[in-house]
Amino acid sequence: MDGRGQHLKFAQKTKLATLRTLVREGERSLEIICKRTGWKPSTVIAKAEEHHIRLPELFPYRYRPGIDTLVTGEFTEQAIGERNGGISREAVRQYLVDSRTHTEFMQKRAVYEGRIRREQQQLREFYSQILFSLKYYVIHLAQHDPAEKAAAQIYAQGELKRIPLKDLVRFFRRHYKALERSQRVSIDKLTEKSSFHHTTARKALVIAQVPPLYGSKEFHATPPETLRAVKRAFSTQLSASDISYFLGISPEVTRRYFRMQGERKVRLPLKRMSRDEGDVTYRLASQIYEAYDVGFTIGESVELLDSSERKVRWALEYRDKVEPVLVRTLQKMFRDKEITTPYLT
Repeated sequence: MDGRGQHLKFAQKTKLATLRTLVREGERSLEIICKRTGWKPSTVIAKAEEHHIRLPELFPYRYRPGIDTLVTGEFTEQAIGERNGGISREAVRQYLVDSRTHTEFMQKRAVYEGRIRREQQQLREFYSQILFSLKYYVIHLAQHDPAEKAAAQIYAQGELKRIPLKDLVRFFRRHYKALERSQRVSIDKLTEKSSFHHTTARKALVIAQVPPLYGSKEFHATPPETLRAVKRAFSTQLSASDISYFLGISPEVTRRYFRMQGERKVRLPLKRMSRDEGDVTYRLASQIYEAYDVGFTIGESVELLDSSERKVRWALEYRDKVEPVLVRTLQKMFRDKEITTPYLT
């Protein structure tokens, strides 16, 4: 071994001896140990483990102010890294571990996240109270217009919340106009050019306790070819609601026919989102692709379909996987049509 190597070996032994002495004397400051041995915190820990030196609970050694000042609980390890020249989350975590501040970091994060959750809950309760007051104020204002009153009652009960209030008012105005004139207008006619299906319209009438134009629910025989299409769709991945949308029939008709065919496993939506957003279904994905193909932007598609940006972006991102399923299913259902798109044209 040359002179330099011997010097390094001697220096290591000296530093180990210093470490042992400091531990024996009860030194608990990681900063003092680092300065006395000339080692970084990670080296002190590694050498202690390598040579079976039992370290006491050490006081933190904060030697990177850019990180230390951000250990407040407000920032994640990723966020701290981004504010320190873009270093990785793992590098921040390793520093916190080496400097003996990781436990403090985790405790402060837990306190901060708990406070944020409480504030969010208080905010939700606050908005709920405001919404509650607004709903009944709307009903009060609508007392003199039966159509507005019916729509406001649905709005106040939190039902059919994805349907714009103006569309409900328009529907009820058509309905009351037909009642006043004793016209027997079908529910399908009343919902023409509206944003909701005739089954939703019937539900709206029930919720608002508005008398129907007919004494009882209208029944129309489902065409045989449509029923054959339902039968062909039995083994597909689409839900009864999705299939009903493409065939233009009530989901209950599809479900009733499926029950006659035998056991069918429940079809899950394409992607589950939050409770407020709802799920991404094959029906919605088809509508998103059609809107996108004709030139609608993501923002315009969100408004057009009364959806969320997250759902629209997800459907577009996974189009290469979802589109083939839709095309195959539509080809199976509509054998007399040439289907090349994930929607009907």
